[in-house]
Amino acid sequence: MHFDRAITRITVGASRKLGNVTEEDLENTRVHDGGHAVVGWFAGRNKIARFTIQPFGESLGHVQPMNDDRHCMSKQQMLDQIASLLAGRGATELVLNEIDAGPSSDFKAARKLAYRMVTEFGMSKLGPIPEIEGSPRSESEKAAIEAEVNAIVKQEDERCREIINENRAVFDKLVQALRKKETILGPEFEAIMDGKPVRRSRAKVKAVA
Repeated sequence: MHFDRAITRITVGASRKLGNVTEEDLENTRVHDGGHAVVGWFAGRNKIARFTIQPFGESLGHVQPMNDDRHCMSKQQMLDQIASLLAGRGATELVLNEIDAGPSSDFKAARKLAYRMVTEFGMSKLGPIPEIEGSPRSESEKAAIEAEVNAIVKQEDERCREIINENRAVFDKLVQALRKKETILGPEFEAIMDGKPVRRSRAKVKAVA
């Protein structure tokens, strides 16, 4: 556990006290990060090392993926990643019926990846259209790229919501587990995803009203 926490400290920053964090804040974090984790699992079988709602760095919660040694991602793997990025917002809307500003960085990351798919990797009907130094894009080309990027993001936003709805029982079980313990490690997460019993823990998260 100490080794695991040391890795998290290096990757996302030092842990910090909860401070003035309410139960509503914690529940939002459970649902938001639960969306990332569940869609990542069912869309691309993405494994995680650690899922915590203990604050680290600037984040209230954190989903730490397993190390991935892939040097090249396929189109489907990129689409899966976009779906997972959008799933925090999707889960919050579907489960809590709320919209907040929290997922803005997720949207930027999703659109950046979609943009690279369209321009650098030629993964749209436009074919490869990388930027050429000294040759600015025409307005029509910019519009065509924007349309393709928007189509990818819209498609994966709809897909992430479908995945959450189709696996709602598993999603709810994950959120329930996070109400009982602040951190779930990879094996426990996979047990929940596979419908197996999860070991209970005495460690609970206390919200400050």
